[in-house]
Amino acid sequence: MPLRNISVGDIVLSMDENLPRNVWELGKVIEVYFGKDKLTRIAKIKTKTTTLVRPVTKRSCVY
Repeated sequence: MPLRNISVGDIVLSMDENLPRNVWELGKVIEVYFGKDKLTRIAKIKTKTTTLVRPVTKRSCVY
């Protein structure tokens, strides 16, 4: 079953493999970058403390 394509405005949980899951930050997708296949491959995420540019494979959950 394919996952839904991430889009601007989605709330995501930003994974950090160096931290326990209970301290991962929530963020809001503010920009997306598409691959040649028209699927979102990279997202710019605004968290409480910073702005991250992350591949969508590094996200854990979309709310």
